[in-house]
Amino acid sequence: MRYEEIRDQIRTGDILACHGVATISKLIEATTSHHDPEAWSHVGLFVWVGQGLFLAQEYEGEGFGIYPASQLIAKFQAAGSSCSVGRAPKLVVDNSSAIFSLIETYRTTPHLRPYGYGSLLRILVDKEFHHNEDPDKVQAVCSIFDQQAWEKCGFTFARLFAPEDFKSVVEQIIPIDKAA
Repeated sequence: MRYEEIRDQIRTGDILACHGVATISKLIEATTSHHDPEAWSHVGLFVWVGQGLFLAQEYEGEGFGIYPASQLIAKFQAAGSSCSVGRAPKLVVDNSSAIFSLIETYRTTPHLRPYGYGSLLRILVDKEFHHNEDPDKVQAVCSIFDQQAWEKCGFTFARLFAPEDFKSVVEQIIPIDKAA
């Protein structure tokens, strides 16, 4: 489905998941997904503000930001990424108003959680050895922000999550076709 066809079905708390083609995307996939050829290398969080649908995300080189969803999806797809909507569990959707306090914290304290590639290694170690790192104590990457947002809604994670790991907890994956 094209973005325009599914936009109104997206809920605050759902995630945008991307499989990228850039070098950094391949590095993220290689270190966190056991070389799944369709692995997700980036996730962002959909949020509705009035009639506008936005993506709140941590992004390398930029840090935290909130962007119009249509523009960000078009940007990712133009760069060769494939994108999907990951439907959040009911618990997250039902409590999604809690996400806005985390967004406000990230938005008002930009240097509180700098984007950190070192966190990818910590995610890998946590995944492999069940070290149970606290997401509040690692530098932010895209999946850490989404994990913290879902935790604010009451969702429980057993460990740090990489983008690919969200496949195991979303209710449904809806591919977004590229615009013609």
